[in-house]
Amino acid sequence: MSEPGGPIEIGPVIITDTNNPPPVILPPPPVGVPGGLGDRPPVWDANIPTSAQVEDFFNKKDIFALNKIQAVVLTVAAGQKNVEASYVAHLPNVPSEVDYEINSSVGTEVLSPLEKAIKEKAVVDQLITLKQSELGVSTVTANSYFGRNPLDKDADLNGVDFLIRFQDRKNPLSPLALYNEFISSVSAAYTSKILTEKIRLLTEKSTALTSSIATEQAAEDARLAAEAEAKRIADEAATAEAARVAAEAEAKRVADEAAAAEAARVAAEAEAEAEAQRVAAEAAEQARLAAEAEAARVAAEAAEQARLAAEAEAKRIADEAAAAEAARLAVEAEAKRVADEAAAVEAARIAAEAEAKRIADEAAAAEAARVAAEAAALKAAHTYRLPAAGATQLSTAAGPIAITSGSGITLDALIQAIKAVLGTIVSVPTAVGIGLLSYSSSLGNGELPATMLNLPAKGLAPDLPDNLLDLAAAGGTVNVPYRIYGDQSKYSVVATQATGGLAATVPVRALVLDPVANAYTFTTTDTPPITLTFPIAVPGNSTTATPAQPVETPVYTGITLTPIEVKAEPFPAASQLNIRDGIYVYPSDSGLPPIYAVFSSPYEGATTKGEHSGRMYNPDKAGGPTQDLDWTTASVTQEGIDLVKLHTGRFDPSDANVVMIDRLEKILTGELAITDVDKRFYTHEIRELERYRALGVADGVEPKDGGAIWNNTHAATLEDYKLKDGSDVFYTPEAIAAYNKQTYGE
Repeated sequence: MSEPGGPIEIGPVIITDTNNPPPVILPPPPVGVPGGLGDRPPVWDANIPTSAQVEDFFNKKDIFALNKIQAVVLTVAAGQKNVEASYVAHLPNVPSEVDYEINSSVGTEVLSPLEKAIKEKAVVDQLITLKQSELGVSTVTANSYFGRNPLDKDADLNGVDFLIRFQDRKNPLSPLALYNEFISSVSAAYTSKILTEKIRLLTEKSTALTSSIATEQAAEDARLAAEAEAKRIADEAATAEAARVAAEAEAKRVADEAAAAEAARVAAEAEAEAEAQRVAAEAAEQARLAAEAEAARVAAEAAEQARLAAEAEAKRIADEAAAAEAARLAVEAEAKRVADEAAAVEAARIAAEAEAKRIADEAAAAEAARVAAEAAALKAAHTYRLPAAGATQLSTAAGPIAITSGSGITLDALIQAIKAVLGTIVSVPTAVGIGLLSYSSSLGNGELPATMLNLPAKGLAPDLPDNLLDLAAAGGTVNVPYRIYGDQSKYSVVATQATGGLAATVPVRALVLDPVANAYTFTTTDTPPITLTFPIAVPGNSTTATPAQPVETPVYTGITLTPIEVKAEPFPAASQLNIRDGIYVYPSDSGLPPIYAVFSSPYEGATTKGEHSGRMYNPDKAGGPTQDLDWTTASVTQEGIDLVKLHTGRFDPSDANVVMIDRLEKILTGELAITDVDKRFYTHEIRELERYRALGVADGVEPKDGGAIWNNTHAATLEDYKLKDGSDVFYTPEAIAAYNKQTYGE
């Protein structure tokens, strides 16, 4: 084995049953726990137990032997992938898990909308603090193993880094303990991702609750103000009623006093009359008459004064009663006005909420449609149609590629001739070119499609075993004497060797029938996935014993293949090639033979996959580091349109670009309203021009590098604006139709 800290040498190993790493067993999926607030959602337990097979594997006495190196790396990578699979399976449960935590803390107490919103926000903010604390702990645990986040590298690279520590004999831990610590680090990293998602959801919830509290507080303030106004009006009405009752009592008192005065007067008159009679009797008739006359005068004056006073008091009381009634009616009218205004405000609020919900629903539906369209476009851009049984074909996602007219040779004949040459050379790794790829000028801005070469599997390996379907079901491999390598400019047939050259191992995979699409398909695990499809046209009287017939597809004219001279060349770097090939097997009842397929990438030097774009590119040759840019604020100017024309003019004529530039000019004159597609096209072309200039590429010049500079600057610009790659991101349906007509004539 290598010295500790030295380079790790992993020779070519053909994996058999004895070298397969032990399986890692996933725990059963979590089950919801019933509760008073509905079933508790599943809780993710990242502590996946180590299987007995893995423990036995790492406890083997010869675990440090050279023949165990690859098995160690694969076992560690499989362990990380199983934790990732558990995380991916649980991720859809995170929103319901967050809701359950909130609801269980808020409880079922009956509260007003305002009280409930305030209590719920307090719970959400407490949960944010708690999750942030937990995130800090899980991040420390995740970074403790490698001194970095284990998810910064894929599982296979982490397996190699694990092997470096594993081979360090100074490490006091046992191999099994090292493995368990690694799995704990990976589990903590995925726990951090789940906690980060919970914090995001809780933060959105807190923001929404802040708005809800403000709305409910305003409604509560309006209700309290209305109650206060109603109380004031009622108090004024009660005061007026009390005044009316007091006035009536005062009128009664005055009337009673007048009656008493009248009674006293009558008594006084009677007494005076008696006295007068007595005096008259004693004095003279004249005195009696004078007394009677005087008494009559005084009584008449007193009676008149009492009558006038009673009438005046009665009028005053009546006036006060009328004023009190008018005040009561005014209070009732004001109370009705306030109630009507409150009802109108409530109706307006309900209507506004309904309109907001309608707009939100429409936006959600539009977003869902956009996401579905993007997914369909992405799948179509990475789907390759297979040819008829027994045929050899070079193709792109747009259709099969033609061989240069007049070449007088077929791919089948060319490959068989190459095999004859390679069969005579066995001492050194050797390759023979099949043909050179030529890209059409109609490809617009320089986008070069990936290609796929497929041929009958027996054309490369006549002695394939009969159990290919069983191997495919088990995810197995077979050894072949030849493999094909494709790059930016050509395809070559390479002879495999047991040692020192290109490995003979090729994966075997099964094509399955999709009854909905009426096609045999296989989808890879790449990102984005690549789909192989064999659409079939089944006659009305066909049976399972009749081989399926392919649906005809038009030839794609954007690329041609020119056969080259059959000449063997040494291939010293064959062992370092990353060949994406495989043997694909149809169901046994299809009547179709197995095929061999290999994919190529059209861009040389692409080392990094864009976080947002999903494109492979070289960030060191993209005209500078990625920036944080915003296309949504763009406004079209004449200077900007001139820059767009300058940059797109370096490429071959594109009808799609003509449509988009015409839109920009109409937007500038006010004939069209700008859309998001216009903004993205406009900002992207200008920013891409800046990157070309930063690389020293002169304006109007298209580098003859097979599109590498365009790919690097295009992908980096997508990263600047955080956009996913796709034609509908930058081109309207009319522009896409113009491109299709220019390219395919339809």
